[in-house]
Amino acid sequence: MRTRFSAERVTVETGARLHLGFYGLCSSSGLALGGVGLAVDGVGYKVTVAPAGELSVEGCQRERAADIALEAARLYGLPGLRVTVERCIPGHVGLGSTTQLTLSIHAAAAVLSGASPLEAVRRVNRGFYSGVGVGVWLRGGLVVDTGVTGGEPFSAKPMAYAPVPGDWRLLALLPPGRRGPPEGPLERQLMEHAVSRLEGWPGRCPEAFEALLRGVLAGAALGDFDRFVEGLERLEGLTASLFVGEQEGGLFCCREAAEAAQLLRRAGARGVGQSSWGPLVYGFYPSPRRARAALQLLRRLAPRGWTVLVLAPRLRGAVLRAPRPHRRLAGAFSSTA
Repeated sequence: MRTRFSAERVTVETGARLHLGFYGLCSSSGLALGGVGLAVDGVGYKVTVAPAGELSVEGCQRERAADIALEAARLYGLPGLRVTVERCIPGHVGLGSTTQLTLSIHAAAAVLSGASPLEAVRRVNRGFYSGVGVGVWLRGGLVVDTGVTGGEPFSAKPMAYAPVPGDWRLLALLPPGRRGPPEGPLERQLMEHAVSRLEGWPGRCPEAFEALLRGVLAGAALGDFDRFVEGLERLEGLTASLFVGEQEGGLFCCREAAEAAQLLRRAGARGVGQSSWGPLVYGFYPSPRRARAALQLLRRLAPRGWTVLVLAPRLRGAVLRAPRPHRRLAGAFSSTA
């Protein structure tokens, strides 16, 4: 029997994710942690997925994409997929590449099979310790998640979204040769060690909540750059202190990330922090003009081989396009014929 597909192909374009810290620095009401993150443009995935008789993958990060596509084809009963990855987010550096690529391929496979891309989000169940990456893929902007419930499996869900002024800019420094821990036993062990210390941190919760609500979220809503970055700096400091025992560089993953933070501050950045496990370090600027001036300075200051990224807040989620758009794409994501 010949399989009928809902589209000839589906193309998905995403931004990336910066993890800005945790606000739930205590265990209360059955929840722990609670992440805050931001969708950014300037780096992202562009993936095209089409039905095929067998699996084939072309482009960047072929091995990662192949593993994801194999599982997606199995979940949706497809004989195979032809996947082309035209643009990639660097892997395991703090930009949320795994979640963005996984959701993109699974959502495309869902559409090809006649299902909703939201079904793919539910079935993949990303967000073992943070729901920020899922929220960034779904809607973009500033994302706050629930934190994780006790017991197995842990799962954090995006619960609140806020826009960020579109003319704010970020610069990010990426030292070469360093990578954060890939998903798996090592990362879970590191997170479990950090979570186990939350019982002794009840006094940190009010300060973190204040930084999030009165600083980060209020600053974003009001377009008050100083309020935003001051709240973020408090939140980042509290988060970093929780992970001191899990990082060789203390407040940062490593010596290179600490150096990157110093360089960004020299270039006038505010709200400087490490995204996730690093080594990427970011900083905020209130305007494109200020960011351009800082970019010239950073290019002179940064060691040879370092990457400087220019990023902007992304105020939408992933964009799905198909020649014959599936009727259930409308309303969930941006889609065009």
